[in-house]
Amino acid sequence: MDIIKRNFLRALRSGAFNDIEPFEPMSIFKWNKFLNMIITQNVISVTIKGMKNCQYENIPYKTIRSFFQNYDININDVQNERICIPQSELNNRLLNKRLDSIRYKELHSIDTSIETLDLLNIIIYNTNKILTHGIAYNNLLIIGKYLRNKGDKVDFVKLEHWLQCLKLQSIAQYEGSILITTLNFDQQEIPFVHHIDNIATMRALDALNNIIKQDSIHEWHFRQSKSGFLHNNSTLLRNNIWHSMKYLKYAPLETISNLINRIANSLSEIEE
Repeated sequence: MDIIKRNFLRALRSGAFNDIEPFEPMSIFKWNKFLNMIITQNVISVTIKGMKNCQYENIPYKTIRSFFQNYDININDVQNERICIPQSELNNRLLNKRLDSIRYKELHSIDTSIETLDLLNIIIYNTNKILTHGIAYNNLLIIGKYLRNKGDKVDFVKLEHWLQCLKLQSIAQYEGSILITTLNFDQQEIPFVHHIDNIATMRALDALNNIIKQDSIHEWHFRQSKSGFLHNNSTLLRNNIWHSMKYLKYAPLETISNLINRIANSLSEIEE
């Protein structure tokens, strides 16, 4: 792992979890790449807080300040982000019916565990994001922050049963593995991770290389020519298919349904 990524992960651990450790000195060129990485991964507030926690030790404050001024961001006025619980649906109809049933039964149960349901919703949200756009730390941090703040209230036995029912246990382990290997989580903090997935770590670090593009996976749109034929950007289509195939072994039903739904949505946007 290169020095830019090491410092990036230090900033996240410091800003999100107060795991403070000194930054490694870098050249101004590398600091600019680091700052672009922050923008790409959409972790501005967390990273600035992380640098503040370290009192900007080994960090060129003037460079940081002038960079964010271009984005109209005052680094002295960045507020802590609240944990928002996203609620997503699954793309596969059968699995989504199971999800609706799980949510309904849990909310009407005698021993309702809102924390467990919240964590399930966060995992599903991350799964949708990964299958569509790839790995992004702003989404993974939602899992990490929730585990650190409310993990002791989660019924992990119940959660694992739900993940198994929804065929999401492997993709959940994939997400948890990244937290363990790059954000220094203990495996005991994430009981649904039974083995570390090194491929997940490699892909998470590779995702940090996407400095210029906001998402490594772009949406494509079908168009209808004057002659009536459909066409689209074949390169982006192949990239999307290849991206989906990487996750086929982790969540086969949801991966295929996600890809089909995106193609169907693109076709539905064609103007007649």
